[in-house]
Amino acid sequence: MSNFTEAVARRAGVDVAEAVAVLQHHRVRESGVLPRPHRLALTSIEFSGTKAGKFTDDFRFSWRLSDGLWCLAGDNLKGKSTVLEVIWWCLRGKNKRLQDTARRWISHVRLEGHIDGEPFSVEFQHKDGVPTGRLETGKTTPSIGFAGEAEFASVMSQFMMDRLNLEILRGWHSDVKGEEDGKATVTDWALFSHALICRNRNAEVLLGETSENGSVVSLLQMFIGLPWTSTRRDAETALKTVRQQQRGEKRRATEDTQARASSLQQLKDEITVAEAALANTGAAPALEDQALAIEQAAAHVASCAGRHATAVQVQLTVQQNYTELHQTLVEDRKRLRDMKENMAAKRHFGALAPTCCPRCTTPVADLAQARGDQAADHCSVCG
Repeated sequence: MSNFTEAVARRAGVDVAEAVAVLQHHRVRESGVLPRPHRLALTSIEFSGTKAGKFTDDFRFSWRLSDGLWCLAGDNLKGKSTVLEVIWWCLRGKNKRLQDTARRWISHVRLEGHIDGEPFSVEFQHKDGVPTGRLETGKTTPSIGFAGEAEFASVMSQFMMDRLNLEILRGWHSDVKGEEDGKATVTDWALFSHALICRNRNAEVLLGETSENGSVVSLLQMFIGLPWTSTRRDAETALKTVRQQQRGEKRRATEDTQARASSLQQLKDEITVAEAALANTGAAPALEDQALAIEQAAAHVASCAGRHATAVQVQLTVQQNYTELHQTLVEDRKRLRDMKENMAAKRHFGALAPTCCPRCTTPVADLAQARGDQAADHCSVCG
């Protein structure tokens, strides 16, 4: 058991086993060993492209660096910040701070340097906002290609975190500035790289507690090698997470208490209304009067039930009569329609004077006449 765990158990007033369980549950790591320092140095930066706008011209910038302290000087709007931002772009794989106009002008970039004496180089083409290139990490190791800003950032993050032996730190990000509620985050190379450039000229301190969410810790771990950095970050994040959970439970308990109080008040109001109604009813009637009223109500119900049964029987009889009359009406309408059709056909065909049989075209004069009283009016066909 380490001295750290024992010290935590002693300060918390619990046994060592419980302290170990709590630390493991909240993923608080012990990192009391002083990390080995690493040295990142750049040896050259080169980029080129075409400047567009009022004046269009090709440009190429090349800067060779050696050991020592270097200074980049020049008049305003001459590109000093652009050089630094391009270097930062190469080391991070992305840089939203580089002006859009300068980013569009740049078509080719190459950065060379070494970490602890091991060389590396980043070279890419930039076209239509998409960087495409590769990371070279030595003659004996294969290069790593990338296409697009997401792949570029992923390649550089993995390379830098591994070469600089950096631990992923846990941090806390507030949902709203100034508010305590938020969520736990991890500090990877994208945030560590902020330690390479001190942008805030008005910052009162570079080392200590600031609102930069891990940038200061990055400076401490990368350049000073402060021990217990990850342990402190883990503990702070775990503490803020637990406190946020407690605030949430407290809010829920308060809301539940308020809801219960509102429900209780509503019940009290209903009791008050019921008591007032009871007070206004006066003296309760005698049991004999109530029984008589119940008997009278029962007799009335029986009478109503008898009338209802009679009405139902009458309704059934009327319904049966209606059904029979409706069927008779339907049959009468059918016979009337047939009679009208027969009369119309008789008038139509009676007005005809055929000269031949409609089937065999035999002249009517040659057809045999029908016998009987109607022989003069009908032939053998129509008869």
